[in-house]
Amino acid sequence: IGVSTNPVAPNTIGSSAEAVCNGGSATLEAMGGSQGRGSGIIWTNGNSCPGSSPVIFAEGFDQNGLYPLYNCTYSCTNSVAHIITGSEEPATGVADPQVYMLNIGQFAYPDYKYIHVRYKVVSPENTNLGIMQIFYVDSRNLELSEDRSKAVAITNDGEWHIATFDLSTCTEVPEGYITGWRFDYANPLGVEMDVDYLILSSSN
Repeated sequence: IGVSTNPVAPNTIGSSAEAVCNGGSATLEAMGGSQGRGSGIIWTNGNSCPGSSPVIFAEGFDQNGLYPLYNCTYSCTNSVAHIITGSEEPATGVADPQVYMLNIGQFAYPDYKYIHVRYKVVSPENTNLGIMQIFYVDSRNLELSEDRSKAVAITNDGEWHIATFDLSTCTEVPEGYITGWRFDYANPLGVEMDVDYLILSSSN
């Protein structure tokens, strides 16, 4: 039996500093409210977030151990997942880490076709890390394949970036309902990455 409750929005924001000078920083904390499954706290600049019209699924990485992993580990702190890549795959020479986010709901396609990931590469610095990739599954086909995937180049400069995946541009587009995906954040060895959120939206 599955029991779920609706989320309640936080009502207070706490800060580690009362004032921040130019070049300084502060840690913000959302307080109050409660989270339901499939929701997450997303920090943005201004009063809207990417794909906010509307967001149908948001993972803010507030809990450890929600998803099966392959060749990587992650821990959640302050609504950010810190992901660490595992060891080399002998057959390929790369690590090929994977986060399996399957069976998370039924999201109508093409109403919802954009996946946005806010990320920051922690290490190695200023190295070409290739691509970040999403492999989707839908209500008619549970196969994970290159034809049912979308990739974007990783920007590695130590800053936060948003990667957007348009599933309508996959070689084989979804049918019926999108039910989940596999998130491959980077292939090379030794990668550490912070992921703030992953959302599914009707807007790019």
